[in-house]
Amino acid sequence: MSIEVSNKAMAGAQVAAKLAQTPTAVKNAILEDMAQALLSSKDEILHANSSDLANGKSKGLSEAFLDRLK
Repeated sequence: MSIEVSNKAMAGAQVAAKLAQTPTAVKNAILEDMAQALLSSKDEILHANSSDLANGKSKGLSEAFLDRLK
């Protein structure tokens, strides 16, 4: 395992431990904020996804791979 991957894994474990101690109400508020941000950016996200699909098709990516982008 590379040092970069190892460092990211350790950082993830530290964040997971901290998140486990975070009150449920705080985690729920964060999730609600994230959901609202996604909904607010829905049109932009869908447009970018459509562009990604078109670019993938033009580069000959497999239908199985493109299906995962949908």
